[in-house]
Amino acid sequence: MGRLTIKRIGGATLLETIVAMVIIFLVFGIATTIMVRVSATSVSMRKVRAEGVLKSYAFHIRQQRLFFDGDEVVDSFRIKRTAASAATGNRLWRMHYAIYDRDSIVLYQWDQDVLAE
Repeated sequence: MGRLTIKRIGGATLLETIVAMVIIFLVFGIATTIMVRVSATSVSMRKVRAEGVLKSYAFHIRQQRLFFDGDEVVDSFRIKRTAASAATGNRLWRMHYAIYDRDSIVLYQWDQDVLAE
């Protein structure tokens, strides 16, 4: 029967493999750090969606002429609106909108001046 021969790996080949592994680990570490920092500083999709829902809601309120305080739930967001008459007359209203998530954290606020006709 044939004899099993064992080839020895040269020291240079082993050293090259270890250096390559270290370089790969460093590259992946740097890439992970960059991804974490970019995702932490970006605007979350929840806030962008909340802004869109709030502006659509404000448009609806303006069209329906509902110039009074209110609190409603729209698309799992809680929207609070506050109406205040401006000092210049009864026709100008200052509407303040705030949208909250389930944990009552303010996602977006918006003020709008509305001329009531």
